[in-house]
Amino acid sequence: IVVQNITKQKTQNEELLYMAYYDSLTGLYNRNYFVRLLTEFLRRAKEDNRLVSVLVIDIDDFRKVNDGLGIVAGDELVQQFGSFLKEFNGDDVIVCHLTSDVYCMAIYDPCGNKSVEHIHKEIVKRTREPFYLVGGQVLNITVSVGVAEYPEAATSALELINCAEIVMFKGKAMGKNRIQYFDTPILNDFLKNVELDSKLKEAVFENNFLLYYQPQYYAGNRKLRGVEALIRWKDGNGRMISPAKFIPIAEKNGTIIPIGNWVLEQSIRTFSEWRNRYGVPFVLSVNISALQYQKEDFVETLLNIIHKYDVDPDEIELEITESILIDDFSAVTEKMQLLKEYGIRISLDDFGTGFSSLSYLKKLPINTLKIDKSFTDTLLTDSATRIITESIVSMVKSLGFESIAEGVEEEQQYKYLRVIGCDIIQGYLFGKPLSQEEIEQLLQKMY
Repeated sequence: IVVQNITKQKTQNEELLYMAYYDSLTGLYNRNYFVRLLTEFLRRAKEDNRLVSVLVIDIDDFRKVNDGLGIVAGDELVQQFGSFLKEFNGDDVIVCHLTSDVYCMAIYDPCGNKSVEHIHKEIVKRTREPFYLVGGQVLNITVSVGVAEYPEAATSALELINCAEIVMFKGKAMGKNRIQYFDTPILNDFLKNVELDSKLKEAVFENNFLLYYQPQYYAGNRKLRGVEALIRWKDGNGRMISPAKFIPIAEKNGTIIPIGNWVLEQSIRTFSEWRNRYGVPFVLSVNISALQYQKEDFVETLLNIIHKYDVDPDEIELEITESILIDDFSAVTEKMQLLKEYGIRISLDDFGTGFSSLSYLKKLPINTLKIDKSFTDTLLTDSATRIITESIVSMVKSLGFESIAEGVEEEQQYKYLRVIGCDIIQGYLFGKPLSQEEIEQLLQKMY
């Protein structure tokens, strides 16, 4: 008789088997095994003419937990929420830990207590209660859920997961803490953005952009006050792509930094040529993104460009949106003050559309406040808009700033703004965005 203790080998085999099927952090199915099980769901659904729903579930603002409390606390939160989701596991419901704070659930023939709506209600109910961590921390969370269904959205496991993930991110973009169902337009928008993202990176590499300049005029005498530099992008097919489409993508993928630096360099270089050629005393306004402004070397980069082209700093105006003020008000204003000490003008753009606060306005070292087009559009038809606009113009004057109204397209708008004391007018009534050559023709006529 030969006796051999194989306990160790059996334990190792069990561990390997567990690792092959389950996630070590949460005990849920891992991604690979989930895809196998989901593929089997889809095979059955095809034979039985049934539906399969896939949910991608993401904890909102999870990075703040990791950054604020540490990775250990983040892992514990993932474990606790995973344990809750594990309760839904059954013959027709499978749950996996997809990655980090993202989970995936598949439901075969969803109905009754295993319908998407019922399960989502249970998830919302749980997230309304706090999570208690071992370290004593108490966390309240919300989740965003994306739902894609076989066979409408896709016919393979990976495609279904991908579609659910796409609409989950769409839900996050719309405010988080919500459930978003798949539809074709969302997928098409996503694919277009992916294509734009790729083309945009190529355009940055090749500096494949154009600059246009929209004139600004003093309201009182209609004399040229300056121009605002506006970026345009013509793709490889010759189509003009709106900045409203590509700027948000550039901010997400980081290309906004080189794009912003290119705009600064090109616009100031061109402005210097105009000043030397025509001797025209006017102002160049340039839009600055929040990411560009927050760079440590932003002031140094700007000053180097100004000195390189021998331009007076007080003829350069930076247009900064209110969103810059959210993260660190003191750091932002400190940098503004430094720029102003060098003589550079600061304009607060799109005032009244986002995070406006009269309490902080008096603390900002700005020269100009820009009234958003949304106010200008309804000046003649909405009494509340007129009251707000008049108050803004009066306040700006009292604080010693200049006011600019953008989007002025009608003579009556201009007359009204002039009567209430608005200093500067910008819009199609006086001039649409013009190419460099068209601005030069304008300067030749005026001077």
